Amino acid sequence: MKQTSSSAARTRSAVKRPAANPHSSAADSPHAVRIHEVAYALYEARGCADGHDLEDWLAAEAAVAGEAAGPRPAGSDH
Repeated sequence: MKQTSSSAARTRSAVKRPAANPHSSAADSPHAVRIHEVAYALYEARGCADGHDLEDWLAAEAAVAGEAAGPRPAGSDH
């Protein structure tokens, strides 16, 4: 079966596009990795006591957001 030029073009363009990586997600972003690192450090600092995962994750998110905002000027409480 011979392909028409339009179907051949569609086939070529489909081949050129890389397939989406099913293992890639927002969870792999450097930001999410940093949150995970901080949350795990909080877990370890607590003596690896279970039951505080959400608390540690939320505290880590706040800490990482503070890191991203950069240092605040001295005397700035807002």
